[in-house]
Amino acid sequence: MKLFSLKSIAAIAIAASSFTSFAEEPSLQFKIRGMFSEVAPPCEFDGSSDKLIDLGSISSDMPIGTESPAVFDTINLHCGSKAKLTFYFTNPSSEFSSGVYATTARHIGVKVSLNDKEINPGEKLSLEAQKGNTIYPFKFSLFKLNQVEDGGGNFAFNLTGIIETEYM
Repeated sequence: MKLFSLKSIAAIAIAASSFTSFAEEPSLQFKIRGMFSEVAPPCEFDGSSDKLIDLGSISSDMPIGTESPAVFDTINLHCGSKAKLTFYFTNPSSEFSSGVYATTARHIGVKVSLNDKEINPGEKLSLEAQKGNTIYPFKFSLFKLNQVEDGGGNFAFNLTGIIETEYM
C-alpha cells in the first residue's frame, strides 16, 4: 500500500518551496522624521538662587513707620547675550500697607529694593542685562506697621522672586 503518490509528493514540495520563498523576502522598512528646538535661556544664576537673609531685630519701642537698618545681598546672573530682565516677587503685601511684603508678624513688613529702586508688592522692575556676569544688589529692611502684638517674638518672611528673561 502506497502512503503517498508521486503527485502528492510533488504538491507538498511545491507548497513547501512557495512558503519558504515568501519567508525569505526582505522585511518592509519605513522611516519617521521629526524636528525639535532646544532653547538656551539667555541668563542663568551664577551661584546660589536660594538666599537666607537675617534682618536682626527691630525694637518694640520704635514708633510706627520706622525702618530698620538695611541688609544687602546680591543675585548673580550670567547672560549669554543681551537680555531684557523683569524682576518681581509673587508674595502679597501686608494687610496694613501695600508698600511692604507680609511677614509672619502682622505688625512688621519687609521692604525690598534692587539697584536702589523699590520693588513693591504687585510691581515689576525692568532692567537690561549685558552679555557676561552681572551682580544685582538687593536691599532688605523691616518696616514697623503697627504696635507690637503679644510682646514681640521671632518672626520670618519667605519671598519668592521671579526673573523673566527675554532675548534682545
